[in-house]
Amino acid sequence: MARWNFKNRKEGSTESKEAEECPEMKNDPRVRSFVRNYEPCVNQTDPEVILLTHSKLRYMFNAYPSQTGYDPLIRILNQLEDEGFQMDVALGKDEFVLPVKKKIILNMLGYGEDL
Repeated sequence: MARWNFKNRKEGSTESKEAEECPEMKNDPRVRSFVRNYEPCVNQTDPEVILLTHSKLRYMFNAYPSQTGYDPLIRILNQLEDEGFQMDVALGKDEFVLPVKKKIILNMLGYGEDL
């Protein structure tokens, strides 16, 4: 009968958690989906712009801080910044927002790849 080594089991489980939380190791699928559906916008006065506050981003990505202090929104915002999205200060307010535009997907409107 083989003995079970609990010490090695615990060490292996912590290594896998660290690999999952490392931003260079894994691109979050929520970020990929967001980048597919939204594009960055600089002009906040454009009528098509959607201003996403921290609370809206937390709700959209379901990225709430854990009891241990880990905040997944920081990693998500870093990945969005790598994709060209930049946080900005809202006009007339003292809060940070992420100005975005909704992408129009032409394939869904019936247009093919002949554009």
